[in-house]
Amino acid sequence: MPARHLSVLLPLLLSGAVAAAEPDPAQLFQQHCAACHGADRLGLIGPALLPENLKRVRKRPR
Repeated sequence: MPARHLSVLLPLLLSGAVAAAEPDPAQLFQQHCAACHGADRLGLIGPALLPENLKRVRKRPR
């Protein structure tokens, strides 16, 4: 997962908001991801989030 995604998700996870509220994954995706990755995950300004596409995404060195 790219670092910019962690900047969105990490505060939610650390605050307990995600775990405590039993969020709907589809709602979270629409709220935090769909604007860049598309509602159908086929990609817009962000890459497509499909298994076959993610295999070719290069991992960044730490």
